[in-house]
Amino acid sequence: MSIITQINHTFNYIEKNLKNPITLEQLAQTADLSTFQLIRLFDRFTGMTPMAYLRARRLASSLPQLLSGASILSVALDCGFQYEQSYIRAFKECYGTTPARFRKQGIRVEIVDVPTLERFTMSANGMVGEATLSVRPAFTLSGELRRYHNHENLLWGRSLLEGIEACQTPIYTAACRNLSPGEFSQEYLVQKESCDDLDACPLVEWSFACGQWASFDYFGLHPLDEAGVTRIRILMLQIIGNWFRDNGRYWDGNFTETVNVTNCSDNYCEVAFSCCIHQFKTTK
Repeated sequence: MSIITQINHTFNYIEKNLKNPITLEQLAQTADLSTFQLIRLFDRFTGMTPMAYLRARRLASSLPQLLSGASILSVALDCGFQYEQSYIRAFKECYGTTPARFRKQGIRVEIVDVPTLERFTMSANGMVGEATLSVRPAFTLSGELRRYHNHENLLWGRSLLEGIEACQTPIYTAACRNLSPGEFSQEYLVQKESCDDLDACPLVEWSFACGQWASFDYFGLHPLDEAGVTRIRILMLQIIGNWFRDNGRYWDGNFTETVNVTNCSDNYCEVAFSCCIHQFKTTK
């Protein structure tokens, strides 16, 4: 069963049971996920926790009945709220007005709808979202410099595994760049603020100019182990390469990657990749 199928089961379950009591554990069981996985995936798909999304959908479903003239108490009970006051409080927190004022004054509110998941690319038990574009100011990364054979680094992900294993902060950040093609190797800079023994691990600085970047977020229902990282690397190479080709841009093979270690577990991981966007050079 794919991640999309699992989450869609949860969305459908919520829609069918808006009037009924629902717990986080029930949602996780419906999706066949751990509560940790469910919370992280809902954050990815909706930007909300599962219970916040449930409350938002209950409020959205209450609007037609509220506008029909039904009493606020009956609307609250029909939409899964145990008490009228809890409904009014949630309504005001979500929409910035009370149910009575909304009905009387016809105030426009924005509802949370059931999300569509077509913008994600699936692979086994992992997914990649659409590229997000941003302009980043010039920045510098400081850290330990390592060198890998590009096949070993890009496909087997040895650099990522070793970097996370040695990471002592919640956020792991690294940058990779290709050396000359004939060397078949890459330099990999693991961000590090300081080093106890500078002779053993001298710190190196890489500077990046201001420019436009494309970012790709991967998340999967597996740990960041050797098999998982290999799967991530292969998928990201394909998706990033296809995106740059389809959009008429040139990718030099360099990238930065970030992992929030606190958002990973034995059965869940997230990795963010960013690549600088270059225009193809034209000849006259």
